[in-house]
Amino acid sequence: MCSSDLFNPTVTVPFALPTAGEVSIVVFNTLGRTVFEQQSTFSSGRHMVTIDGSALSSGVYLLSVSHNGTNQIQKVVLMK
Repeated sequence: MCSSDLFNPTVTVPFALPTAGEVSIVVFNTLGRTVFEQQSTFSSGRHMVTIDGSALSSGVYLLSVSHNGTNQIQKVVLMK
């Protein structure tokens, strides 16, 4: 899903969609609080979204990408 599990201060999230639809990208901190959320409609095919973590503290985060009932989660680390 992600191009890297380390971001400083940005991470690029590549994903491919078999059908057009709404995609939800959410980043949670280790306490389960949402620190970033984006919902957009994309066409089918490959896409990339860049997340800027410059306002976040260094640490471990969970990145979730959801589309049509499918959810992928990956651990990412922000190091400043």
